Amino acid sequence: MVLVEEYAGLGIHTVLSIQRLFPRHFKNVVFCSVGLVDSAQFKGAAALHALEAKVRRDLEQYVELARRMGFYAEHRMAVGTDLIEELERMCLALVHEFSRTVIFAGQLVFQRENLFTRSLHHETAFSIQRRLQFAGTQVIILPIRVWEKRRAA
Repeated sequence: MVLVEEYAGLGIHTVLSIQRLFPRHFKNVVFCSVGLVDSAQFKGAAALHALEAKVRRDLEQYVELARRMGFYAEHRMAVGTDLIEELERMCLALVHEFSRTVIFAGQLVFQRENLFTRSLHHETAFSIQRRLQFAGTQVIILPIRVWEKRRAA
């Protein structure tokens, strides 16, 4: 299982890191994502349907990427107001559905971390790892490096 947000660099690099670190070990992947309902942005049923559609589109892109890499791939999604709670519920259900499940999450690691990068990139991976650990399920957090741009002279 790979926990992803939107279809972007962190999720793509997480999948590539799994392949690099465990070559030919995994043959199947299930991408999991939660559409977070934000009360400030929620404007009714149409907004909820748009959020679901976006999450589904992003997950389908991950499935297509994994299939091009030779994996069998599926996706699961949920929509809710508590990201960690929804991820925990989804992960625990999938652990019972699939045998020998390994859960992966990516975490950005900045070459030069500062207060801004620390606060901007929340600790979702560590929070879900902590919750699932106490439920008896392992989560592997893969560090995804972010290099500092070199400034032109």
